Parts: sequence; structure tokens; C-alpha cells
Amino acid sequence: MAAFDSITKLDKGAYGQVVKARKLIEDKFYAVKIVQVRDNKVLDEVKVLACLEHQHIVRYFTAWLGSSTEFPDSSESGSSLSDFSKRTGTCLYIQMELCENGSLKKWIKERNLQKKVKKLQIFGIFRQVIEGVKYIHSQKLIHRDLKPGNILFTKDMIVKIGDFGLVTRMTGEEEEKALERTRGTGTLTYMAPEQKDNNQYENEVDIYPLGLILFELLWIIHSGHEKAILWRDLQKGVFPREFEEQHPMEPMALQLFPPCPYPVLPEAIASPGLIGGAPLAVG
Repeated sequence: MAAFDSITKLDKGAYGQVVKARKLIEDKFYAVKIVQVRDNKVLDEVKVLACLEHQHIVRYFTAWLGSSTEFPDSSESGSSLSDFSKRTGTCLYIQMELCENGSLKKWIKERNLQKKVKKLQIFGIFRQVIEGVKYIHSQKLIHRDLKPGNILFTKDMIVKIGDFGLVTRMTGEEEEKALERTRGTGTLTYMAPEQKDNNQYENEVDIYPLGLILFELLWIIHSGHEKAILWRDLQKGVFPREFEEQHPMEPMALQLFPPCPYPVLPEAIASPGLIGGAPLAVG
């Protein structure tokens, strides 16, 4: 990483971490994902990102394999990067566009503190998420880890879907039986029942979390305990009474999601009548 400096940690997870780093020759900041190489499967994310090009997908630039000690320590990130390096050997480095305004998870947390729901703004965000997911599915891929933490904002508040570490391909039309997949892959809180309990499923598992994300955008949640109770009820198709009073049309849209049969994504979800016909600008 001699080509980079000003390295600071952005996020950290089970599969590695993401840092912000300035590329010296360009004097420009990027996000760099660092993943420990345990097997060749780790390269799947790069192969997918290299083939994707869409306004609502995080842009990929390049990737390389290197030593875990390639990252120089910095005053802001030193200890965590050093600890990561000690635990790992060869790493995969993925250079991507930097989404300066952070994640939808962060946005929701800050919005909840303000206790204000702005529907036009919310539907603008959600329609961009839908467009990104539609594109992913058009490329015969399943994301498998859609959640607010993997939905990002650029400096201009354009939505970008990121983290393709769990991406897999759909079963092809020429294949006689459905592909077998790893059971329970993804984030449990946003995981579709099929994804959690079965090893055969397709892109419908990306529809399930969209319903939860839309609800989370529309409803102010005050604590993790409250969210757990709400999630349990939503999985049964039960909405808070106040939600139906404040958003009389939205339950109809949300019924396209769990626990009802999954729709075809492009027409059923992106209908302007269901999500207010809001402009894509977030503002």
C-alpha cells in the first residue's frame, strides 16, 4: 500500500475491514476493502464487481493480492490495522469509490434522533435501492446480504449498493435443477426464511429484506429491543396500529414483501403508485 496514505478505518466485519485511503499519484480518496484470503471463493466478489456498471452500485476500480502488512499504520487507525494484520496472512485488496456520506444504517440512526419522517425523501432513497437490486438481478446474480449497512451514500446523496462478498449466481435456465447454496448465509436480522432454513433458493431472498428496509425507513425505532419485537410481528404480517394510521397506503406496498408470496421485482415494487412516485433526488 505504498501508493496510499492517510489511511483510516471505515468499517469492520467478520470477513475483513474497509478503510479510507488517499491514492498519492491521484491525490484522491478511495474505499479499500481488505479481506483475508482463505480460499479462491474470496475472489468471486472481485469478478462480480468487475462486471457491474450501474449508477446505484458501488463503482469498482481495481484489486490486488498482497501481504497483510502492506498497510502502513496511521495515528487514527494504527492499533486496529496492526491487530488485523497479525491475525491474517495474504489479503485481497479491493479499491472502490468512496461513499462519503456513509451508510443508510447511519442515516436511519440520525433520522431517528430527529424523530421526523419525510416521505418524499424516503421514497427517493428506496426507489434508488430498488433500481440497484433490479440491475443485480438482471445480471443473474443474488446479493444475499441487503441491509442498511450495505447501502451507502455518495457526497451527492446518491444511493449505492455495496458489499458483494456473499454474491452468488442464479440458477441458469439450462440447468435441470436448482443450485444448492450455503444455508444461513447473510445477516440474520434481514435474512429471508428460505435463506436461513434451505439450501435451494433464488433471487427472491433479496426481496424479503427490502420490505424490512422500507418499514425501517418509514417508522422511527427507538431501541434494539423494540426492533426485535417489531421484526417478529412483521414476519407474521402484523403492523403497528399507529403505522397503519400514519401511513394508510404503505401497508399495501409492504404486503409485497414478507410474509406474502414474492413478486417479480421490476413491476410490482417499482410502481410509482405504490411508493408515491417520488423523484430519485434525495436531498
